Amino acid sequence: MKKQDILTLVNAGALSATQHELSSAHSYKVFKFKSNLRKALTALQEAENDLQKECGIEDGQAFDERLAELRKLEAPTEAETKELEEMNAKLLSYIEQQRELYNEDIDLDVKTMPYDEWCKLQNENKAVEINGAKHDVFSGYVEELLLDVLWKAPEEEE
Repeated sequence: MKKQDILTLVNAGALSATQHELSSAHSYKVFKFKSNLRKALTALQEAENDLQKECGIEDGQAFDERLAELRKLEAPTEAETKELEEMNAKLLSYIEQQRELYNEDIDLDVKTMPYDEWCKLQNENKAVEINGAKHDVFSGYVEELLLDVLWKAPEEEE
C-alpha cells in the first residue's frame, strides 16, 4: 500500500465505518485498522507540513492566496513577475516532493479477517452518511486496496 492510499481510504469514509455485526476478534481488527489509519493520516499531514516549510512555504493558505493574486495580474511589475517565478518554483518543488512522499510504501500493521467477516463489514457500511451524503465505504477501489491488508480472499474451489 502507498501513502496516497491513506487519503483514498479516509476520503471513502473508512474512519467512520462501524463493525457492530462482526465477532469480537474481527471487530477488534477493524478498530485497530481505523486507529492505525488515523495515525498514518496524522503522520502524512505532518510530513506534508514539513515539506511545505522545507520548500519555503510557511503559510499554505496565504501562499495560495498570493499566488492567485499574482496570476491574475494583467501587467505585473518586474518585482511581481520575479515573485511569481519564485513562488511557482517553490510550488513545483513542493508538488514533486509531495508526489515522492505519496508514493512511499506504508504498512498499516493489521491482521486480516476472513472473507465472510469482510462481507458482513461491507454490508454494515454500505450506506454510511458522511457530510450529508451516503457512501458505500468498503466497495470498489477501497475493496481492492484492502485485499491482503484487512481481508483475505476465500480459497477458490475448482
